[in-house]
Amino acid sequence: MALFIVSYIIYTIISIGISVEPNRTSAVDNNPNQLEIVTSISYPILDLCLIIPSLLILANLYHNYENSIPWILSSLSLLFNSIADNGYVHEFVKGHHTSWFWDLFYITDFIIMAGALF
Repeated sequence: MALFIVSYIIYTIISIGISVEPNRTSAVDNNPNQLEIVTSISYPILDLCLIIPSLLILANLYHNYENSIPWILSSLSLLFNSIADNGYVHEFVKGHHTSWFWDLFYITDFIIMAGALF
């Protein structure tokens, strides 16, 4: 789990750093401002704060079978939401304003959450 977390943080910092270089295109223009850089770095870190509890819940649900189905669905919903959020930020930083692929993750998140609440 720790290896996953460390590799995720390193991947995020490297990919965001490459995306917001002044020589590459950014979401606003060729020279990213500080707010854009801080947002680009903080979004994946905050999404990681959602991914870790979601994975921990999924890994430890075999103890209580009666409540496992709603918790599995809620945890999967949170996982899909954070993955879609992270992917959407990556696409936005790269300058791609069409996000239909990540919208599918958001729609899946809402469907799974409806199943969890049902």
